[in-house]
Amino acid sequence: RSSLRVRERAVTSHRASLRRPAKAPLCRLWGSTAARLAMLRGMIAVVFLPVLFSMMFLSAGIAVQDWSGTSGPPTGGRFQPDMTWGTWLSSFALAGQCTASAIMLQGGGLARRAIVGSFALEAIAWVVTALLWPGIVPGKAHDVMWMGCLCAFVIASYGRACSTHLFAQELGRFTSVPPVCAVCLYGVLSLVAVMLLARCVAFDHVPLRDWVFLQAQHLPPVALTASVGCALGIRISSAIAVMAFVTAVGLKLTKPSPFLSSADFNDNGLFHVVWAWFLAAHASLFLALSNMEPSPNLSGYATSNTLSERIRQLETELEAARHEEEENLNTFVGSVRGACLSCNAW
Repeated sequence: RSSLRVRERAVTSHRASLRRPAKAPLCRLWGSTAARLAMLRGMIAVVFLPVLFSMMFLSAGIAVQDWSGTSGPPTGGRFQPDMTWGTWLSSFALAGQCTASAIMLQGGGLARRAIVGSFALEAIAWVVTALLWPGIVPGKAHDVMWMGCLCAFVIASYGRACSTHLFAQELGRFTSVPPVCAVCLYGVLSLVAVMLLARCVAFDHVPLRDWVFLQAQHLPPVALTASVGCALGIRISSAIAVMAFVTAVGLKLTKPSPFLSSADFNDNGLFHVVWAWFLAAHASLFLALSNMEPSPNLSGYATSNTLSERIRQLETELEAARHEEEENLNTFVGSVRGACLSCNAW
C-alpha cells in the first residue's frame, strides 16, 4: 500500500505540473562538477581569451593612430588591397577563434554538428579573406573567392541560428517542427540568402557595398539566435551578441576618421575586433546551451515526448499495482474465510 500511494502521488504530481505555471527555472546549468569544469574551460578558450586578445589588438590600434586631425585616402576596401597589419592579423585571429570554438563545442548530436560545421566554415572563410586582403590573388579569381567568402559567412550565420533551434528542441522547446525539418528549413533560408547576395552584389543590381548587403543578410539569423537564446533564459549572451552586431555594422557605416586612413590599423581591423566580441558572445551562448539540463516542472514541457512517456509508464505501473493489491486482498480474504469455515465446522 505504501508503494501504491507513492506511485499515485507521482502520477498526480506529473499531471498537476501540466496545469499549473512553472515556478522552477527553465533549465539547470552545470549539473555536476565535471560539467562545471568543462564549462569553465570552454569559457576560457572561446570567450575570455578572444576578448582579451581583441582588447590588446584594439589598444595597439588606438596607440598607432594619428590623432592630429589630418586624414588621407582610405587604406582598405574591396577593390584595393589592404596592406595594414591590423586587418591581416585580425583576420587570422578570427579564424583561430572560430577554430577554437569548433573544437570546444564538438560532440554528438545534430545541434553540436551544426554549430561545429558553422564555426569551421567561418574559420575557412576568414583564412581565405586574410589571403585576399593584401591583393595576392589577382583579377577575376579575387572577385570569385571574395564572393565565396561572403556566401560562407551567410551560411555560417544561418547554421548558428539552426543549431540554437536544435539545442532548444533537445531541451523540450519548439518541438512542433521535427529536427530534420528544421535543418531543411534553415538550409532553404540560407540558400535563398546566398542566391540573393550573389545576384545583387556580384552583378551590381543594388547600389550598396558588398559588406553592407552582407550585414543585411546577417540580420535575420542573428535576430533568430538572440530570440531563441532569450526564450531559453540566456539573456546576457544574447543581448551582448546583438549589441556587438549593431556596433560592428555602425562602425562599418560611419568609418571613424583616424582609422579610415591609417596605414597600420584601419576601419577593417576595428570591425574585426568588434566581430570577435560578437563570436565570443555566440560561443558563450552555445556553451550554456550545451550544458543545460531540462527542468522537470515546466508547463512548457507538456508537448515533450519524454514527459508523456513517463506519465504513461507511471499510469501503467499504477494500474498493475492496483491489480496486484486486489489479488493479494482477495487471496487474504479467501484465506480468512476458509479459516473461519474450518473453525465453524470444528
